[in-house]
Amino acid sequence: MKETTNVAELKRGAPFTWGAVIKIHEIGEYGIVEFHPWQTEGCKVLTGLPNYNRRGFHGSINGTI
Repeated sequence: MKETTNVAELKRGAPFTWGAVIKIHEIGEYGIVEFHPWQTEGCKVLTGLPNYNRRGFHGSINGTI
């Protein structure tokens, strides 16, 4: 399954582009994805290895960026 930032696809189990999803918060037409970002090594992103010491938030309107 392709990585995405689309909230509707994430709710169906698609992997999140920027990290491991903790929770999806929804308020009306607004969605906020709470996630652990991928670990980094310098400028290299270690996709698939969440950094559990950090949290990020991605907002969307009507399920898309």
